[in-house]
Amino acid sequence: MISAGAAAYSAGDRLGALSMFQQAQRNSPSDSALKGAARSAYELGLFTNALESYRGLTKSVPNDPQGYLGMAKALIALGRRTEAKQAIASASSAVDPSNVNGRLLVMHDMEERGEIASANEEATRLLQQFPDHSTVQSESTRMLVKLLKFTEAQAALENRLKKDPSDPGSRRMLASVLLNPLNPKPDRGRAEEILLALLQEDAGAQDTFHKLGELYLYNERYPQAAFIYMKLLAVAPGSSSGRLQFARAAGHLKNSEYVRMSREQQSIGQALLAQERSDERLGAQANQDPANAIARLGLARHYAATGRNERALPEFQAAWVHSKPESAARREAERFCSQFGVALTEPRGASR
Repeated sequence: MISAGAAAYSAGDRLGALSMFQQAQRNSPSDSALKGAARSAYELGLFTNALESYRGLTKSVPNDPQGYLGMAKALIALGRRTEAKQAIASASSAVDPSNVNGRLLVMHDMEERGEIASANEEATRLLQQFPDHSTVQSESTRMLVKLLKFTEAQAALENRLKKDPSDPGSRRMLASVLLNPLNPKPDRGRAEEILLALLQEDAGAQDTFHKLGELYLYNERYPQAAFIYMKLLAVAPGSSSGRLQFARAAGHLKNSEYVRMSREQQSIGQALLAQERSDERLGAQANQDPANAIARLGLARHYAATGRNERALPEFQAAWVHSKPESAARREAERFCSQFGVALTEPRGASR
């Protein structure tokens, strides 16, 4: 049942996933069922149900911070901020000091809440305790970059690369540090060498294409920039920034074909950018109040209109859950979901 719930979740069927995870928990209680039910309920805006599942997780695995942090998110959504602070404090105190992944989860939560200094302190403590842990090394260096400590970040990366010169993650991060416009001592030449080598190893690395293209544009090397962005668009045709940056580079080339392509890509890129801005605007409205049927319905319609049905499905389901019976919103959601053989039924024990 858990695998069926996971499959339903992946397909966008949050209501189906919630039902299956709840059934799995009744049949054979497990952490996986609780996590799946909690996540599905939260994304549907059923915060009380999510809170119950996350609370169950804290009882099942009291040393795992995920349950406490999930409780905090649900409590904040319910307006119970004092209790949320208590849950966050419980997450920090409950995690076993030897649980690296758990402590990283707490650190990321600090970062998301804007407590950057505290997150960096925890990253430093982790590095002192687990100096050879690759993820801890990367996260510690990332925090240094976030705090604009470029000299320290570069020294840490150089030290790691002495031990493992082929480490792609460290090389990629070093290139970013060397290119960062806030770095008082950039080295674009070395960054270019690193990025070109990375592309030789992974020709589908979108982030590497973007960084190299930006470098070429900065240096006004427009033929190289146009070439790189053409390569990027071959692997990421939906990239608005890739299309707009290609248009910018191609517009500087004295070639009628490139000028035509520049205009064409500018138009396509602007259309994609407008779609992304609508995604952000409507997504922000839905995230601000996930239990708001009107906001969820607006986002669902937007995704459906742009052919992204896998994203539209959970939004229509959330709108249905928070709409009144026999309402126009429910009928619209039912019509959409029926196209994919998804029946909408009230979640077990749903509490709004």
